[in-house]
Amino acid sequence: MSKNKPGRGRQPPHEATTEGSQPSESDSQAWKDAFSQAENGLRRFLSSKLPQPADVDDCLQAISIAMLNNGTPIPDAARKAWLFRVAANEAALWWRKKARTDRMIDSAAVAESSPGYATESPPSQQIEDNEAREKIHQAIERLPSNQRDVVRLRIRDGKSFREIADHLEIPLGTALTRMRLAMDQLRIDLHDFHSDT
Repeated sequence: MSKNKPGRGRQPPHEATTEGSQPSESDSQAWKDAFSQAENGLRRFLSSKLPQPADVDDCLQAISIAMLNNGTPIPDAARKAWLFRVAANEAALWWRKKARTDRMIDSAAVAESSPGYATESPPSQQIEDNEAREKIHQAIERLPSNQRDVVRLRIRDGKSFREIADHLEIPLGTALTRMRLAMDQLRIDLHDFHSDT
């Protein structure tokens, strides 16, 4: 039996709610008060673990949802620790998703730059690889053109960011920023695909 971690609406086994149970109104208010008191600390904690303020906001929202879905009574003194445990799990989940998306994009880049790559894989893997490449291609095509150009030059042509900046006649910092924004958007767009695999 696998152990669930708190966060994203999941409860640890000892805190699982029975089907149909809902926290009472007073318990919900106690949770909201606990969250309000811990929010600044949670934000600082998540900011030390995640790269972007938007990622911190997303995790705080997930913590809030998990908290409101928790129907098992938890002593007031333990609520802050529970919230920080959910925060740690949410941050770890964010990095796992990022790693999966990065591996997916890297494998697509390898496949594009190595013509014999696909033929060396078993047929079932080739089908999965082709589907992944198609999803990545579609996601790249949806990017704004200035970000799409940087991604193509980086992945397809293997250019360094200095070469990309020179080629597009933009500052190096701009090339790096466009790539970061593109990667953030690709992670969002590809989340549903790699969650199912």
